Amino acid sequence: MADALPWVMIAVAAGLVIVGLLALTAVRKRKGKAEETDYRAFFLMGISWLFLGVPFIFIYGETFNALFALGVIFTVMGAANRKNWKKEPLSKNQKLAWIGVFVAMIVLAAFTAYVRSMAA
Repeated sequence: MADALPWVMIAVAAGLVIVGLLALTAVRKRKGKAEETDYRAFFLMGISWLFLGVPFIFIYGETFNALFALGVIFTVMGAANRKNWKKEPLSKNQKLAWIGVFVAMIVLAAFTAYVRSMAA
């Protein structure tokens, strides 16, 4: 174990150097005004993660609590900044994609309920 310690320290130091160089490169490439945050996307993503996290909590127990918690955080963050939502309407493809996501989540929730009822 003592022989591996110097290599681990070297690997951690190399990783920190690489992350630092990547951060420096990202800061230098960023020019102009930063884009405005789309809080409507945060809200929709949070709703999706909420619906996806709940069935996984029932199937796997405590393992997927983080997915549910992130869903709550993103939903609250998006709802709290509702005044800052981008007003441009969703395109037809975006609407179909969101409908597909919500249908898939409902199917997943129904399947989870079915599996849980069969296991009991």
